[in-house]
Amino acid sequence: MLIAMFASMVLGLVSSYLGILPASFEPIANDMPYYCLCFMLFLVGYGISKDREVLKQLFKRNLYAILIPIGTISGTLAGGALASIFLPLGLRESMAVAAGCGWYSYSAVYLAEVHSADLGAVAFLANVGRETVALFTIPLIVKVFGKYSAISVAGATSMDVTMPIVSRYAGSEAAILSFIHGVVVSIVVPFLVPILIGW
Repeated sequence: MLIAMFASMVLGLVSSYLGILPASFEPIANDMPYYCLCFMLFLVGYGISKDREVLKQLFKRNLYAILIPIGTISGTLAGGALASIFLPLGLRESMAVAAGCGWYSYSAVYLAEVHSADLGAVAFLANVGRETVALFTIPLIVKVFGKYSAISVAGATSMDVTMPIVSRYAGSEAAILSFIHGVVVSIVVPFLVPILIGW
């Protein structure tokens, strides 16, 4: 999946640079990300609502079901604020990029739409990077810091892409919490990113 994403981005860059597509395609290219983003958020909402058992578990599970998402979001925002010291990004831009919590398909498109293509590209690379790092480091994190830390590292992807890795190395209980964590973070991200970039 990561190869396909990078290949698509490179293909878009090459197409634009070489002028392969006609000028009439540009208005479509400018409007399409917005409609794709709306459709993607519709699918996320549909999926969350359809699995009502997970929403019930959110209020029935132990305290970790709430504490882990809070820790993930707080730590992520603190990391984004810290990164702004070392990067040529303002505080709000850096925190907005981090607030994607690994959800690159949302944060990259949204920030490109409301701010700039450059910030959208940064968000894409940063959040894909988070997912990639999570995939490779979850086994080590489980051993060193415990199973719940591995869930937090995965961010929004803990409900889909990284959940099988969490399940394998942290166990079935962690997998349930991983899914709930991903649902909660995925609900918060579409509110958090606009708030941060718009303050």
